[in-house]
Amino acid sequence: MSVKLYEKDVYLTECTSHVIGISQEKDHFLVLLDQTIFSPRAGGQPGDTGTIDGSPVISVFEKNEKIYHALSKAPKNKEVLCKINWANRLDMMQNHCGEHILSGIFFSEYHATNKGFHMGNDTITMDINMQNITDEILRKVENIANDVVYANLPVETNILKSVHEAGRYPLRKPLNVTEDIKIVTINGVDCVACCGTHPFRTGEVGIIKILKAENYKGMTRIYFKCGKRALEDYQIKHDSQMQLYQLFSANELNLMEKIKKEEQKNQEIKKQLLEIKDSIYETEVNKITEGFDRFYLHKYSFYDMNDLKRIAKKVSTTEDKFLTLISIPEKGVLLFHNGGFNIHCGNLIKEYAPDLGGKGGGSDKMAQAAFPSVEAIDKFLEKIDNKIR
Repeated sequence: MSVKLYEKDVYLTECTSHVIGISQEKDHFLVLLDQTIFSPRAGGQPGDTGTIDGSPVISVFEKNEKIYHALSKAPKNKEVLCKINWANRLDMMQNHCGEHILSGIFFSEYHATNKGFHMGNDTITMDINMQNITDEILRKVENIANDVVYANLPVETNILKSVHEAGRYPLRKPLNVTEDIKIVTINGVDCVACCGTHPFRTGEVGIIKILKAENYKGMTRIYFKCGKRALEDYQIKHDSQMQLYQLFSANELNLMEKIKKEEQKNQEIKKQLLEIKDSIYETEVNKITEGFDRFYLHKYSFYDMNDLKRIAKKVSTTEDKFLTLISIPEKGVLLFHNGGFNIHCGNLIKEYAPDLGGKGGGSDKMAQAAFPSVEAIDKFLEKIDNKIR
């Protein structure tokens, strides 16, 4: 069994170890060391990354009380130099400790328990068995959590041999292990068994930012970021906000007001444009209705699919015609009739469009599809011609 150096000192970034076993699994080599600074994945936290004798560590996991280090090639030497990716370790410590702080606050303030935790490369979530969590609750929890960070409280880690010893601790949730129990305590905030890595003090978390909450399996899934992740998230959003300030000639006090005014102007312009288009549609409708052929096909070089639907619906109120209308800009086809034809438009799309790269669908009276090219549309029209006439 490897000596777990990461449990003795989470700030240790290098060590020399001896290889005590190598096995191969598919295209990976699983390396066992006499001692390791690499923390394995566990409890929602990914394993450490880094190098062993210069080779990147793909993953680290524990199985049958052995810690395996997955490498793409086997070490040549028995004595190897291990280096962890410190930026990744710090990121995990900041966010895992932040999860403890948030979980402890939800528990103490609302008697709600964290039922799940996941830390990915982009997203960090926790699932709280509480429903209808309002924005006010999230803001309150976030403020208390950051007060804990600013207080720079000690984060104590104790490894206990038995459940009896653990009984002395005010644990937030029941134990699921019976020996070598690792208890993480932030006095007055949280106390729970946890196998992850954590900083020595809450101040190292930097900042805790709750991003959003959503309903999830009768609970609430909380999205959050801590430390440098939270800083990078703020930097991205700040850059976007500064661009909006410039675009709308605004500042943080009047940006939303200016956006709403601009949206109101856009709605008025859209209304005017629709009125203008309606008058233009009438010209096209008259062109269609004046013809004697019940089957009408036309390609439009400037109308989009929404335009074609409006034209078709106007025609259907007075005429019994089968329309095949093509939008060149959107490489789309609209099939339409008002019920006077024994033709299922949706089935035509479903049967002939996919083989030509077309995607779409619809009902018996109206269907549409988008194609990769005008040439594909022409081939589609050839295939359906004898079906509709």
